[in-house]
Amino acid sequence: MAEQTTIDKALEEKKAKKARHNHDVKAFKKAKKYYDIRKRLLKLDCQYYFCYGMRSNGKSYSALNYCLEDFKKRGRTFCYIRRWQADTSTKNMQHLLDPQPIKTIFGSQYKIRYWRGAFELVNEADANEKPIQIGFARNIGDVTHDKSIELPNLGTIVFDEFLPMQHEIYRIDKDEVKSFINAVTTLTRVYGDIKVLMLGNTTTLASGYFNYFDIPVATIAQGEIRQIDVPVRNAKGIVCKVGVEYCEFMPEIAALTGIYAPKEDMITQGAWEKSK
Repeated sequence: MAEQTTIDKALEEKKAKKARHNHDVKAFKKAKKYYDIRKRLLKLDCQYYFCYGMRSNGKSYSALNYCLEDFKKRGRTFCYIRRWQADTSTKNMQHLLDPQPIKTIFGSQYKIRYWRGAFELVNEADANEKPIQIGFARNIGDVTHDKSIELPNLGTIVFDEFLPMQHEIYRIDKDEVKSFINAVTTLTRVYGDIKVLMLGNTTTLASGYFNYFDIPVATIAQGEIRQIDVPVRNAKGIVCKVGVEYCEFMPEIAALTGIYAPKEDMITQGAWEKSK
């Protein structure tokens, strides 16, 4: 049998990620209890909010739901960030908000479409109403390379899956953390009250983000929430406030997802995956 090419492996990985996403959405809809980032973590007054735990527990759903509600209440937009360019392709982004109760939040006549890098609110009952941009999607490279980027009325940045899968680690740019921080400072230069939400599954403890923000991740227990103040260099008395939550274990969700991955600690227990 011929050795699998790099392109074949990439296509296989993309197909597997899509299958996992579809399964996670179905499992999430069946579960009666799910994680809500607003319940505890967002009650802290911070600049960065780290949220990690078991897959399919509602991290991404609740973060995006918060973003939609925030636009409805305050008119503040959001920027959804992923690591890889393929993850923010139009094909993937046009279904990102499918699980959300769009019509409940905005009205029965509205839907959301993804068009040229933006999530737009569209009035299906009035073709003359101009679509409203409520959010944007970017990968780290997009923002890093375009220093002039400005997203109007930005209120929240969501970096989804900031913790990579084990097989992705070797592909990550060694300067990614610096690039991400530069991206954030580019996006936040106009508004000083932006929340940065960092969402991840417990795939690996080895993260440059934990190191950068002095997060003692190995000492934080499942279900614990903590605030860490990171001193701003050369600015006496000024700190960057970082909220951290290791999501509680939800057995109901584990029961739904674990039957497809019975030996994966992240899925069956919400525990950290070990290097294979």
